[in-house]
Amino acid sequence: MRRFELVRGLTRRFWHVTVEGAHVTVTTGVTGTPAQPLTATFPSAQAALAEEERLVKERLGWGYVELEPMAEPDLGKDLDKEDLPSTPAPLVAAPAPVVPPPEEVRPDRAERAARAAAARKSSAAGIRRRSGPSKKLMGLPPQALALTVSTSDNRRVKRDAMLTLVAQAAPETPRWVAESVLDADEVIRAAAEEYFARSPALIDTAAAAEPKLSAAVTGRLAQLKSELAPPAKEAAIKDLPAGLNEGSRAQEAGAFWSAAALSRPELLGGGAGIPLDAVRALVEMLRTAPDNRASFVRWRQTCTPSSLEAFAFSLVRGFLASGAGAEDAWALRALIAFGADRACHRLVQLALHFSEEGARDRARNAVSALGELGSDAALAALHKLEVELGRGALAGEARQALADAARRRGLDPESLADRLVDTLGLGPDGTRVLGKGPQAPRAALDASLHLVLRDAQGNPLPRFPKAAGDDAALAEAEQAWTTLRAAAPRVVAEQVRRLELAMASRRRWARDDFLAGIAGHPVLRAIARGLVFAAGDAARVTLFTLDASGAPVDASGARVTLPEGSVSVVHLLQLDEAPRTAWAAAFAAAGRPQPFRQLDRPLFQLSVEEVRSRATSRYTGRTVSAAKLAGLVKRGWKLGPTDGASEAVRAMRKPVGTSVAQLALSPGLPGRTLVGAPPQVLGEVSWAEAGPLAQVEASELLYDLSALEEPAAPASVK
Repeated sequence: MRRFELVRGLTRRFWHVTVEGAHVTVTTGVTGTPAQPLTATFPSAQAALAEEERLVKERLGWGYVELEPMAEPDLGKDLDKEDLPSTPAPLVAAPAPVVPPPEEVRPDRAERAARAAAARKSSAAGIRRRSGPSKKLMGLPPQALALTVSTSDNRRVKRDAMLTLVAQAAPETPRWVAESVLDADEVIRAAAEEYFARSPALIDTAAAAEPKLSAAVTGRLAQLKSELAPPAKEAAIKDLPAGLNEGSRAQEAGAFWSAAALSRPELLGGGAGIPLDAVRALVEMLRTAPDNRASFVRWRQTCTPSSLEAFAFSLVRGFLASGAGAEDAWALRALIAFGADRACHRLVQLALHFSEEGARDRARNAVSALGELGSDAALAALHKLEVELGRGALAGEARQALADAARRRGLDPESLADRLVDTLGLGPDGTRVLGKGPQAPRAALDASLHLVLRDAQGNPLPRFPKAAGDDAALAEAEQAWTTLRAAAPRVVAEQVRRLELAMASRRRWARDDFLAGIAGHPVLRAIARGLVFAAGDAARVTLFTLDASGAPVDASGARVTLPEGSVSVVHLLQLDEAPRTAWAAAFAAAGRPQPFRQLDRPLFQLSVEEVRSRATSRYTGRTVSAAKLAGLVKRGWKLGPTDGASEAVRAMRKPVGTSVAQLALSPGLPGRTLVGAPPQVLGEVSWAEAGPLAQVEASELLYDLSALEEPAAPASVK
């Protein structure tokens, strides 16, 4: 008989296999619980051995570890004299035992070791053996294990030490487990939290133990105690709404979760928590439901969203603490069924964690979960994941999930781009707290769209406060400020460019989309506060900008109600002289320069001949550098198709109204790139439009081309 064991956090599973001729017997279960052996018969002994090898390889891939063979019992030691036969058996000379040389390795053990190594190497998706209590570490005291967790550079050793620590029952164990509730490692932190979730009383034991815990750990323990507190009242089974107590209950024996350790969903209205039996029914639904959202509509209708999300987080916590096995990945469905914006951030963390672990199937599960959620936060999370991964299979899956989710919601590329704008970590009030405590400094965008640092009272700070001594939290906040200061100019400049193109192309937003996506976004709102917008239709137009809270206001600063209709960035050609003067004075009085030239924009007009011929030769024959052409790319022009013979690009194109403008180039751009391209001679600019271009479109087309003649006027944001 070959014996295998899998230790997952606080649970120990066993799996035994025996081959007798053509029969394979498997016994599996959780240590301490009865198990029923199952026997299968195969056509031949060779087929039975092949099946044994297949099963062993599969279990090793799941993280099982083979144990030493059990020694055969010496039955003679238990025989009494009266049990011996009265007539002695004839003496037969026993053959001399064959003793292998000391350096010789037993062939069966060597073969098994080789098989196990090969199975681990070729196991599905390259998933490593899951962590568990280590036999080598079991003899160490809790303090030594905690020291290993905090100081080891080997992630596998750290996790083995942590899961060995939580399996110990020593009185001082809670104190040393508490050290890991703030650990950066997902598995270690989840194991510590699950330890206290299963025995909440140990939180007070850890907090009172010597030596005293740090203030940060004590604060997290207090927060954890609040999160793990049972509901103030519990609903009776008979009082539950229909649909919350139907179906079978999941069995806890040997599972990675415990109903008592899970955060309980609370009913709407009274806030009563559901009973444990209903929790088990919900877990069984998550395991077996045919879909990830529709089956849980009744739960979302009758329980508070925050309590359902907390339940999902606690289930994922147990999943991670147990080693995140492939067979338990259904736990991630809870984030799809009940997750909101916070769940999106959690799924990004999990996708990156699983990717680093080599658990590609679970990383794909996390990406698919984001795509299935499909909310604005999920779209932004997928975009963030794609950017952080850069390239590779998982980045491609994030990109595809993002495209599929956008298509399901009917979003065009620009509407999708609105939902992917980086917030820079700024909150709804437009600030980001850097550090902890009420006096921590804040980052914000000023009127000129430069990132500035302010104290808690809003006063500007010339530099980031120096950390006192070894204040790790303040040092971390300073590093966050450095990173933020480097990223902000790029993010702001890109969004300024997009809003300028929105004005030039006369893009329109639905009113509610504008209020949510532009006025409600901290970065876009800061840019929009320096622009004039128009809302309504031809019958009624309201000019407005935004105040600090994102509310629409007129030139005098009074709040206005936007009429029904769409919203657009006003072009100068759409403004009379009086409102243009009023808005220019309002921005000047507020000390808020415009992010691009809107109220003082240069205006151009096509000649009668250019309108008739649908082409202009104003810049024909001029030689420009590739850098000048790169400026056109920023304004929405794209490199045109190759000529087929030399594979050189001989034109640039841009949508203009219902037409497409084309700028001829000579000798052309080799390799479809502007990098290292030779200077180009400009040809005619034409557009295939049956009628004349609209006045705004014609002016903006010539405005683009004017940048090829001389440097464009500097914008306020660099």
